[in-house]
Amino acid sequence: MERHAKALAERHEVDPMPGKDLLLPRLAENEAILLQANELLTEAVASNLSIAPASEWLLDNFYKIEEQIRMSSDLPKGYSKELPHMLKGPLAGYPRIYDLGQGADPSSDGRVMQKA
Repeated sequence: MERHAKALAERHEVDPMPGKDLLLPRLAENEAILLQANELLTEAVASNLSIAPASEWLLDNFYKIEEQIRMSSDLPKGYSKELPHMLKGPLAGYPRIYDLGQGADPSSDGRVMQKA
């Protein structure tokens, strides 16, 4: 996985100028959507409607999502301006970590490991 991340990062062209603050506004948008989805699913279950397994997972694990939302609210305003961001491509202007996340090694099953 480390080798994959290095290869991906080497292909990036990083903008030397500070970026826009795109991360925190995006997190706020995602929070609103997730809260609405949770509310709709909760109402569906209360009405004895059948929901998909992925929806059940979301309801069962929403506390984990809420925890991450709370943690992200601790980030300082303008945090993403300080992150290296992409100069070109479909994610131009966005923090390069977006591309690293999208290009994560599929064999990792979504887990990101930290070197000991």
